[in-house]
Amino acid sequence: MYRNLIAYLFVLSFSFLFGDAFAHPIHKSVIELDYKAGSREMHVMVRIFTDDFEQVLFEESGEPVDLSTDEGRSAAKSVITKYVSKVVRIGIDDEKRIMKYVGCENETEATWCYFVISDVPKPTTFDITNTILFSLYDDQENIANIKVGETKSMIFTPLSRWGQLTF
Repeated sequence: MYRNLIAYLFVLSFSFLFGDAFAHPIHKSVIELDYKAGSREMHVMVRIFTDDFEQVLFEESGEPVDLSTDEGRSAAKSVITKYVSKVVRIGIDDEKRIMKYVGCENETEATWCYFVISDVPKPTTFDITNTILFSLYDDQENIANIKVGETKSMIFTPLSRWGQLTF
């Protein structure tokens, strides 16, 4: 038993050191919505594990996608915009809103995509549908953090794709 524990800890340590070489067992994305009263804009930031994002963008477009470089992210702008607009729908105060793509950047294992929704009076109600990566994983969870003064959160799963928050 002690031998098994040592082997387990070794594998676990190895996977932390060389995490990019292994598929991650966690299937989560995060969306941050941050209201900027001065500019009357809703900033939308989407964080998705890069390998999963590249896979779903490939399935959407039929073309390989490389989000690890500026050139790759720039070339993928159209498919990123199309995919995120398809799987994330935001209604603010009973009005469906359109997100405008701003750009993307990479972290160690994730890609952040930035969008903006313009001309937003101080919002009180959000209706959000979020199905990011549901086509890939049955255990996918998508977390949305919405900040309008205070921050409120929602979790989306394949069984709970839509949510509403009131401020």
